[in-house]
Amino acid sequence: MIFNVHAGHATVGGGAIGAVGLINESIEDRAVKDVVISYLQNAGHTVYDCTCDYGNQNEILNGIVSKCNSHDVDLDVSIHFNSGAGDMEGNGSSCGTEVYIYDDGTREEAQRVVDKIASLGFRNRGVKINKSLMVLNSTKARALLIECCFVDDKDDVNLYNAESMGKAIAEALLNTTIDNTPVNTTTATKSEDEIVDDIIAGKYGNGEARKEAITNMGYDYNYIQSLVNARFDVDSTPATPTIEVGCDVLINDEARTYDGQYLAQWAYDRTYVVSQINDDRVVITYEGTVVAAMNINDLRRA
Repeated sequence: MIFNVHAGHATVGGGAIGAVGLINESIEDRAVKDVVISYLQNAGHTVYDCTCDYGNQNEILNGIVSKCNSHDVDLDVSIHFNSGAGDMEGNGSSCGTEVYIYDDGTREEAQRVVDKIASLGFRNRGVKINKSLMVLNSTKARALLIECCFVDDKDDVNLYNAESMGKAIAEALLNTTIDNTPVNTTTATKSEDEIVDDIIAGKYGNGEARKEAITNMGYDYNYIQSLVNARFDVDSTPATPTIEVGCDVLINDEARTYDGQYLAQWAYDRTYVVSQINDDRVVITYEGTVVAAMNINDLRRA
């Protein structure tokens, strides 16, 4: 299977941060997200991390949706933590976990997730339909939003552990039991650029050996290999006279992504790097992270 997984808010100090109580949502959503990704990748599945670290609420939401919609996946998974309990001392009762969906198309997966988290001791608040949440109504793949537990409930915090929470979510998504082999977070969370650097350095060998190693780590081998090829094409075979792999580009005003998705307003003010060109389809990155695929006619040299 192919998944998009992301933490739902900006990083600490990055703008629209999450809820803060006895624990900090912007820290814990990333901790859980990393564990989920690691387990999914270790099980042989492809996972894209669509987390956005900086921006106001609209920028974060638009950025997440844009990243999610740049991939063709089976499921989008949004990791959040709840708040509003105000129980800082603990009353012996968990406030619990819940999962939001857009419609019944993801109810089966959502029910497995909420039941699995509840099996850790959290109150089961159930699966709820909410059509107003942007990550549910604006992503092209089926999606679910997980509220792991309450940041301001002492009983929830006493139960909470990022490793067990992430493992429970991964098991529910895959509908299987995962053994207790430690998660290899270093390998599983490497960026695509880091994998490309490793390949060029000869770390994964050549031919079938390389393909097997990259695939076993949960990456799309053909896509990664195309990034490797692009590195060597920078100076030799530019795709057009003006836009080429490795060059800095800006997005033309009011342009949309290659598949017609709207971009956040701030997207037009940033300078991107071209990482891949295929005919008129251009993949652009920002600080090493893939942002979107664009039509070459909607870009200009910076």
